[in-house]
Amino acid sequence: MIRQEKGDDTEHCTGEMARAADHRVMDRGAGRARLERYNRDLEAVVEERTQALNQANRQLQEANRRLETLASCDPLTGIGNRRHFQARADSEMERARRHGSPLSLLIFDLDGFKRINDESGHAAGDAILKRVTATTQATLRATRTCWGVSEATNS
Repeated sequence: MIRQEKGDDTEHCTGEMARAADHRVMDRGAGRARLERYNRDLEAVVEERTQALNQANRQLQEANRRLETLASCDPLTGIGNRRHFQARADSEMERARRHGSPLSLLIFDLDGFKRINDESGHAAGDAILKRVTATTQATLRATRTCWGVSEATNS
């Protein structure tokens, strides 16, 4: 209990105690305001970094899609390469087995292809591969088509 006695040191002490209490209350108010400001600033930084991280993740996903395409597609013809063919062939065989549905496999062997490359150059061979690819794509059904390209060097 605070006593206020005039002419006594007690009044001086109680006045100081009251002022100190007032300062603590004001300090708490100022401290709370500082904390709220710090919290807002921190939330803004977190939001900014979250957006940057989301953008980086989108870029990484796009880069991974491009890498997957590069790893599984023949750059000349745009069709699946041997790696793509093997992965899709396994899944298609499993699907056919599971559903009891037929599965067909069509294999092209371009007779004399090595000779065309050797005698007319790889540009001529590339043109033939592109033409065979375009013709086959125009002829086959687009759904459930799984095919790849592999150049045999001993034919």
